[in-house]
Amino acid sequence: MRIRKVMEGVVDQAQSYRLQLRQNKSKGKNSNNYVARRKAWLHTREQNKDVRVHAAIYNHGVKRLARLFWDDAPDAQVRQRALLTRYRPIRAEDIKCTTATYDMYNNTRTQGKFQLPWFWRMREPDAPDRMDVDEGRRPLDDETFIGDFFRTRWINARCAYVRCEEEVYMLEGEMQTCFLGYSALAEAWRQRHYRLPLASEGDIDEFAGHRAHALEMRHSWMDLAAKAKAAFNGEVRDIISSELQ
Repeated sequence: MRIRKVMEGVVDQAQSYRLQLRQNKSKGKNSNNYVARRKAWLHTREQNKDVRVHAAIYNHGVKRLARLFWDDAPDAQVRQRALLTRYRPIRAEDIKCTTATYDMYNNTRTQGKFQLPWFWRMREPDAPDRMDVDEGRRPLDDETFIGDFFRTRWINARCAYVRCEEEVYMLEGEMQTCFLGYSALAEAWRQRHYRLPLASEGDIDEFAGHRAHALEMRHSWMDLAAKAKAAFNGEVRDIISSELQ
């Protein structure tokens, strides 16, 4: 899980370098792109910090893994060496990300020697120990592998964006439903008030308390509807319009 977070963080940082820093190249504080470039640098620094935090947590787990082996049997020693070989510590150069790294589409920067750090191949889809992989299929090279990872990351980000749009759409509908529900309850109590018979002159009004209670409930629901309208319109402009009422 931590390695996955490191991989995603490095990819996001590389995208920030490519799409934000390079597109906002500027010199001097009077440049139009100075503010955008400064924000981009702050964003990439936060991303770099997150990657280092996940890498530090992973390295701490690797140290604790090495302390778990107490058996001196040959089989246990073989298993220990296999696990420690697979789960190696992440070094600083393994998570290094600049405008020159992870640029597999520019041979001038990489000089045709683009090579992924070791942790990228831990859960490779073309691993030979998987049963659903054809034996004649060759493993992907580093450039194709990281390119597919970039595309997968973009698809996941796009899905998350669309999901957020759907959540916003549903939330706006729930806002309108809440307001209409309060208004409908207020209207229901108003109708109950007018349906109660009035007493004739000189007779005792048996339904005076019922009408007072109906009016009280109507005003309570109207107050809730007014508060909901003010709160919802404060978050989303004109989400509760006059046409909705």
